[in-house]
Amino acid sequence: RFKDLKAEKRPWTVTWQDIGEYVRIRRQNFTSTTTEGEILTERIFDTTAIFALRAMSAALLGALLPSIERSIKITAPDSLEKETDATKKYFEKVTAKLAELMGARETGLSSALDEYMLDAGSFGWGGVTLIDDKEDAEFPVKYSNWDPKHTFIDEDTTGFINTVYYCKNMKVLDVKNT
Repeated sequence: RFKDLKAEKRPWTVTWQDIGEYVRIRRQNFTSTTTEGEILTERIFDTTAIFALRAMSAALLGALLPSIERSIKITAPDSLEKETDATKKYFEKVTAKLAELMGARETGLSSALDEYMLDAGSFGWGGVTLIDDKEDAEFPVKYSNWDPKHTFIDEDTTGFINTVYYCKNMKVLDVKNT
């Protein structure tokens, strides 16, 4: 199935390469590769699209998630017959801790969402993934952006995404530890 997904995606790569070269400069290696130190902006004469993409990303993120503390709330499940003051305080504490973790720079949520929105605005889609970091006791959850070049999405007959492939280069030791 992965080969079929790569084939379905192939017609888009030339278009995405052009978008990368003129709008999303850090994401332009769809059909070619760049070398270290290469000037990637030599063909750009007008930066309107670049700045418009940044403005759109900032506006949408600001509207969708103005404040993590005000945007999320963990509550007791409906199956809990009676909510006591103790359970209410517990869920308030859980909400505060989650907001603290999500807002921490070390988790990468802010940059992952920014990259996601820039990808969605330029290529039409993007993704954010949750990474379980068992070795970091203070920040056990990290967020990362999955860019369109390395992500392959499979849908069922109703359009529901049921499988996501993400291709990346890994060292043998990293593969062993996953």
